[in-house]
Amino acid sequence: MGLIQAKASAFDDSEASLKKAQSLDPVSVTPLLTLANLYQRQRRWADQRNISGGNQPRAQVNPPRIALTGLYLAQGQESLAEKVLTDVKQQLSDDPSAYRMLGDYYLTHGENAKALAEFSALSAYIRTIWP
Repeated sequence: MGLIQAKASAFDDSEASLKKAQSLDPVSVTPLLTLANLYQRQRRWADQRNISGGNQPRAQVNPPRIALTGLYLAQGQESLAEKVLTDVKQQLSDDPSAYRMLGDYYLTHGENAKALAEFSALSAYIRTIWP
């Protein structure tokens, strides 16, 4: 809903929907990345820098890496954004949210095969820690 509202330039509604989506699924990075992109589009730099996942496990990677990813995406430097997320996954290989970040990125960019590979890796990892 937030994406549709943003495309229709209903920015306040989009922001509210994305914040609600984040509260409903606090493990997902997609609402945060989308919110960062919304703030970027509106040139709300301080809000973009202040995006936070609170006390979720993802807090290790957020906000600096989420903000950096958002800035790279806004500048059209998708390969650098992908590299940040790939590095996060390597550096935090025991954190399921790191896998989720990269998978969510691929999913939002239409790279479904790569997203499936990331979510499959996450599923395999989860099976190793919760047999």
